[in-house]
Amino acid sequence: MSYSSSTATTLASDVVKQGNGGSLVHRVPLQSTSSPTGQSHAGLTIPDTLTGKAPYQYVPFLRQMYFLMRALYVMFVVEFPLLWHRMFQGARNSRADAEGPFYISGAPNVQIAEGKAVIASREDLEENPPYLLSLRIVSPSGKPVPYATVDFWQATIEGLYYNSKYRLRGVFKTDADGRCEVLTILPGAYGFGQGEGGELRFARAGHFHLRISPPETGEMRNLERLTSQIYVCPKNDPAPVFNDFVNYLRPARPQNMIESWASPAFYPSLSTPPYATHAAKFAFPPIPPTRMDVLKSIEWWNTVLAERFVGGQELKVMATGETSIALNKQPLLYLY
Repeated sequence: MSYSSSTATTLASDVVKQGNGGSLVHRVPLQSTSSPTGQSHAGLTIPDTLTGKAPYQYVPFLRQMYFLMRALYVMFVVEFPLLWHRMFQGARNSRADAEGPFYISGAPNVQIAEGKAVIASREDLEENPPYLLSLRIVSPSGKPVPYATVDFWQATIEGLYYNSKYRLRGVFKTDADGRCEVLTILPGAYGFGQGEGGELRFARAGHFHLRISPPETGEMRNLERLTSQIYVCPKNDPAPVFNDFVNYLRPARPQNMIESWASPAFYPSLSTPPYATHAAKFAFPPIPPTRMDVLKSIEWWNTVLAERFVGGQELKVMATGETSIALNKQPLLYLY
């Protein structure tokens, strides 16, 4: 993608607004808004759920109960560790990963422009290091998958999921080149039991969840939907992935760990609350100076944040990471 200051100004003033509930995004029709490449967003409209109250939109009680029961089936049947990597999607795609017990359908559309989405609310971003995730979805041959749908959910940096609200949950689409940038927060590890050094004995590495569906039309429509996770580990050390208790009975998937980089705003945050503790813990390496595209992307998002949050806490992207995920062809016999 290419970026310009005028593009950032357009999106900052017309698309990204502070809602009543402190969210980053507000309901705005996008048909007449310029994209980073100068094209219009024909057919993309922010739905009514994408308002300042979106992160606090409640999940209906019956839906919560349904997905609680569904989670038991998923965990003990199709994601049972001894079977999942032999019979189900884990055997078909090396980037597949467990859905886990916390998926809930019906999350709001959090797309603010073509190829750009915001998962975290302003409250989330003020309390946790903002993280910019860059995704690219491709076919088995490496061709981009345009307008793939991504259903995204994650835990807080303390490892807590919001199951009664659609907070840190959302749906968005990739752009015409199969890419999307997602502004969210760093996910934290969670688990139970403490070792002698105070560390968790049975822990899950910090991660994002994704359910990626191919477009409904076009040559890519026959690709298989993929459920995956993207791990974010301190210092880009994959040890938490190998030590993840989910992998006690199945092979670990270190290929799902994303390489993260610290933005120029990261190192001052080592001594600036409220990010200091988290920044010191994750200790990502700086962005390579040759990656001007990444630096320009962060500058674009920082401009958006600065122009919409005048007078409040200064918000800047603290870290970023990028990954490419390939979808498989739809199998003849689809078990899960």
